[in-house]
Amino acid sequence: MHSHVLHLSRAPSPARDRSPAAQRRNRGAVNPFDIPGAEATLELVQEYFANTGLLFPYIHRENFIATFKVAAANEFRKVRRSWLGLLNMILAMSISTAYPSDLSYEQRKIKSQVYFQRAMALCEKQIRFGTSLEIVQFLLLMSQYLQGTESSIQTWNIHGLAVKAAYQLGLHSKQALGRYSALDREVRIRTWYGCILLDRTLSMTLGRPSCIPEAHVRIDLPIRTSEMTPSDDDSQLWLNDLSLEFFKSTISLSTILGKVLDILYDNNLDCDTPQNIFSLAGQILQIEHQLSESQNEFPETLRLLHVTDLLHHTLPEPVPMLKLRVILTLRYHNLRILAHRPLLHKYLEAIGGPDANKSQFSMLCQVGGNSLRACVHSATTIIKLVAYAVNTKQGKGLLGAWWFSLYYTFNAVLVLYSGYLIQKFTSSISELDPLHDIGIEFERDLIPQAVECLVSLDSGNIMTEKCARYAKKLERVMRTLNQVPEEGNVPVAADRNIRSGVDEFEAALWPDIIDIGNTPLGSDLNEFMVPGDLDFLSSFDLQTNAPANPS
Repeated sequence: MHSHVLHLSRAPSPARDRSPAAQRRNRGAVNPFDIPGAEATLELVQEYFANTGLLFPYIHRENFIATFKVAAANEFRKVRRSWLGLLNMILAMSISTAYPSDLSYEQRKIKSQVYFQRAMALCEKQIRFGTSLEIVQFLLLMSQYLQGTESSIQTWNIHGLAVKAAYQLGLHSKQALGRYSALDREVRIRTWYGCILLDRTLSMTLGRPSCIPEAHVRIDLPIRTSEMTPSDDDSQLWLNDLSLEFFKSTISLSTILGKVLDILYDNNLDCDTPQNIFSLAGQILQIEHQLSESQNEFPETLRLLHVTDLLHHTLPEPVPMLKLRVILTLRYHNLRILAHRPLLHKYLEAIGGPDANKSQFSMLCQVGGNSLRACVHSATTIIKLVAYAVNTKQGKGLLGAWWFSLYYTFNAVLVLYSGYLIQKFTSSISELDPLHDIGIEFERDLIPQAVECLVSLDSGNIMTEKCARYAKKLERVMRTLNQVPEEGNVPVAADRNIRSGVDEFEAALWPDIIDIGNTPLGSDLNEFMVPGDLDFLSSFDLQTNAPANPS
């Protein structure tokens, strides 16, 4: 234990080499022992527990703040490396996730990166050669932080270290947990579920197989204990209870997410396992039922939001509760999209694949209509919720980390665009009822609204701007497809065959694609699309009226 204690009153390297060569080597290096002012640091710590710590309550707030105050009173003369590393990661997360903020994205990035580098310098050896509960929490925070960077490889690697360390400590084992006090046991349980939530999230966002099988999730859910909430502040007690209920609701959704990834996406193993449309529809129906049951089990304080409730200001409730309801609603609808999207994919395969035929389209329209409606409805809800949060004064501060809001919004845009393409194709086939006859409606301003959301989500953020430019190009394609034909031209109508409908669709699309470079957001299409991305639009053989090689 002595080797894990820092004496911060002393310089880490008493005899410094001040030669010009050494100064060049050290230029830009981060001193891991720098501690900002106690007052400013405590403010950032409290902001963390009001944001990320509220969503993922695996670090005990009261104990951490009490430890911080003691360390600050003693001028940080002796603190554990792991605790100091955890403090730096909390500061990095607090700055990175701040929204709204007086700092620009680039300023937050630079400032938070300093704390991240200090944390790495402090705990680099410990994460490789030893472990403790603080190190697992440290690694979890580090992996969460890296999700907001362009370092997906680092994110996955750090997450793997966190999972291995958690297994090593026995956080997954009821027997191992039984050796601890009620408080220590509860913190370990929450930390293990933090590993599970991050595992499912990264599997979803990075497309990797899960590290923690569902069969390994056997310990009890987190509970409220008097040791976990010792505060005499009634408002803080209420907030801790609300945070716990939200955490348990998130765990419930993550269990369904694990099933979606395993059953519908073959656990991201990318083995191209063939799926029959009818068996796929049956699996999706079962998951939809589980989603409905999970929603019914959410506590009254966290019931899902309807956009009309926000727009009509019928929710005079505390901001933290509204924030958690918004985030839980976004997570729910994003999961619902993931559950139904495989049938959406089947539609797109049928449009561009070699086996596109009338019977397959008919079968898809019979079986997949509900999934299309579910995708469009959930995507619409996500965009409207994010729009309210970023465009209204009342919505400020209701979203979580910007990178999750970016993921949800951009995924919703792609779903709406895909649904629109499916509608345009199928509405030109005389033997089939158009999709709008089975209840699919598109609000024309949704994708433009999503573009505004992405631009406003985090000003100056290159990732949000790239997604906004891509969405803007998709919106222009949709606008081209929806143009009113000139007088004398025949529109794409229900009595046209597949070939003629595709010809007109393609003719309308490609001139706009060629011209699409100069948009209000700038950038060329090739920055976001490779030439093959839209090949499905030209995948029909001109001579045989049959699909050619699919893209």
